[in-house]
Amino acid sequence: MRGVVVQPPLEQAGRDDWLVFSMLRAAARAGDRPEPRPAAEWFAHLAEVQPGSEREVEMHVVSPLFEQLGYR
Repeated sequence: MRGVVVQPPLEQAGRDDWLVFSMLRAAARAGDRPEPRPAAEWFAHLAEVQPGSEREVEMHVVSPLFEQLGYR
């Protein structure tokens, strides 16, 4: 597979060995947009949030985070 590194190499791995697959990270190209990052205000708000349930974590942390990252 192109761009995938296997350790140990398959030729050296035994039948019961664990294999670690890694993907090489592509170099940034000119004009690529940087990965989205939430605004500092969002992190400040996050520091004040004290969710008491999984639903509140979803409402106040997870959903807003996905929105900040550009997901719909």
